[in-house]
Amino acid sequence: MNIRNTTIDDKDFVVSSNDYVNQVSGIKTQSQLSINFEKDILCENPKAFCLIVEENKEQIAFCLYSYVYWANKGQGVYLSNVFVKPEYRKKGVLREILSYLKNLNNVNFITMLVGNENESMQKTIANYGAEDIDMKTFYLKKE
Repeated sequence: MNIRNTTIDDKDFVVSSNDYVNQVSGIKTQSQLSINFEKDILCENPKAFCLIVEENKEQIAFCLYSYVYWANKGQGVYLSNVFVKPEYRKKGVLREILSYLKNLNNVNFITMLVGNENESMQKTIANYGAEDIDMKTFYLKKE
């Protein structure tokens, strides 16, 4: 298993996987990832970072993350999206991704939002010791 930074060649895999995650999570808003991929991720000063997990040069997973700061914990990683191909689930891929993120410089925690309808991910992430802090999520968008 190899974890590497994404390239333009990974765009179709990342965008289609993101669409799948949105669907199983019950997210109804249209994703802007296909439009913003190059300008936000593959640029000189990225707003977010994308990792690809490969096995035998095949894309088997991806994660999209950015850095955040929380007064109670300091700097952390916001895990925006993660996807593992079904045939590679329960084989330690997510564990490798989380380990990679935990070992980034000055990262004290990983936080994420999981869709209410994505019960599979809720159970999976709880099995990794993630704590549900039971906070209400609000989303303000620029009009």
